[in-house]
Amino acid sequence: MTRARTLYRDLTLIDGTGAAPVTDAAVLVEDGLIAYAGPAADAPEPRPEDTVESLGGRTLLPGFIDTHVHFGFSDSRALASNNATVSRSLHAFETAERMRVTLEAGVTGARDLGGADSGFRVAQERGLIRGPRLSMALRLMSHTGGHADFTLPSGANPHDCEHTAAEIADSPQEVRVATRRLVRDGADVIKVCATGGLSSPSDGPTDEGITEEEIAVIVAETAKHGGRPVAAHAQGAAGIRNAVRGGVASVEHGYL
Repeated sequence: MTRARTLYRDLTLIDGTGAAPVTDAAVLVEDGLIAYAGPAADAPEPRPEDTVESLGGRTLLPGFIDTHVHFGFSDSRALASNNATVSRSLHAFETAERMRVTLEAGVTGARDLGGADSGFRVAQERGLIRGPRLSMALRLMSHTGGHADFTLPSGANPHDCEHTAAEIADSPQEVRVATRRLVRDGADVIKVCATGGLSSPSDGPTDEGITEEEIAVIVAETAKHGGRPVAAHAQGAAGIRNAVRGGVASVEHGYL
């Protein structure tokens, strides 16, 4: 059976290796996979049944990776309300639409650090929705009153609704159990709140959150389950130090 092939020509290629751009390049795609990328002079000759496309001098490069997104939220204000006024079905469609727009902007891999469940990753893998390949944290882990606790002064908590984004834990043992829940639910990365933040109602960026000891427990627990990176929301200096000393793989924000 003849494989479908498309040869793209008349393009400048940035191949992502750090090499200089190739100004007269060609890319051959065979059954959805790149079979050749390099100088046009070395490209395979097209067969009569192949599709040949001219890119008119455009630049072609590998897809970008966005390592910090929240597809489940349209903006930071949605963190506080947790989409409490949006039906679950509409929330899912809006999330899928944000994934599609992100892919079409050139982002082919993304790390979602809280607010969307693993079903979106599975749906993308099965071709049910269009979006970047996903690595997912599912929920943010924090203390009671921390960055992921959106209990309001009235006592109402929008994260009690059915599409929650919070994992509340207040001791080394509780963070161990919370980590196990996240692993069970399909998290690829564990997101911890080592400080407060601008969008949380009860603490701020310089307040400390999950402690160094607790972060070390989380890192150790992930190692027992095949290993998963731990990413720390950390804005204030004290929380950043706690995150680094606890062994996180990445500090998110880190601007204080």
